[in-house]
Amino acid sequence: TEGLCRVLGALMPMFRRIDISAKSLNADCLIPRKDYDSDVLTQGALQVARGCVLLMDETEMEDGKLEGVGLEGLNACRYVMTWQALPVDYVYFSHEMELDSPIIVASPGTSSFLDKGIDVDLALDMVTSPSADVEPVASFLQDVEGMKLCRAYIAYARSLEWDLPDHVSEHMSDEWVSAREADRSAGDNKLEADLLQTWLSLCRVISVSHGETEATEERWAEMRALEKQRFERIPSRSRDGRLTAPR
Repeated sequence: TEGLCRVLGALMPMFRRIDISAKSLNADCLIPRKDYDSDVLTQGALQVARGCVLLMDETEMEDGKLEGVGLEGLNACRYVMTWQALPVDYVYFSHEMELDSPIIVASPGTSSFLDKGIDVDLALDMVTSPSADVEPVASFLQDVEGMKLCRAYIAYARSLEWDLPDHVSEHMSDEWVSAREADRSAGDNKLEADLLQTWLSLCRVISVSHGETEATEERWAEMRALEKQRFERIPSRSRDGRLTAPR
């Protein structure tokens, strides 16, 4: 994940890596906590500004037992991922702080402490040396003008409003119904209802990445093609299409 961290740190205005391992979780407090002795609210690693990209890194996970602080931190990570809200511990009561943080989970295998929303199975060359992914990154980061253009592009895409025209919505609904019927007929039962919301979000991301402000049948088809490839690369899935540990 070294190369990924360097790229995200260079491209995004705000970025933070959170180490998800027993040792790290037991040692670090991830949520803010009120210290009444000093009358100070101590900061937690998950306390970030709106828009900060969080990388939950499970690649260094090892065997170990989570203690009280570790369990609290892990549950806080799960809560942030589900609700985009961070619990603040005032000892006698808890208060939530709203977040707006895109989250990436880097995991080495099929099992995970965290419930990931969209699984992307990477095809890695295990023979390659550990530094092989770092060298192209270093070259990319040295392109100052290119980096400026990338940052401007990301900021522009994130600022775009997006609309779903009625005729495109009807087309999406028809395709979704057909896809679920085919899924049930094949006995797969992979397409649960909440996956439709994921597909809509992906269609939006693809649209704005092209600088477009409304959905089209073309971008919907592009998203479906990418999703087909993603599903094919995941060897074992649960019913909603998310990665599960092989039995």
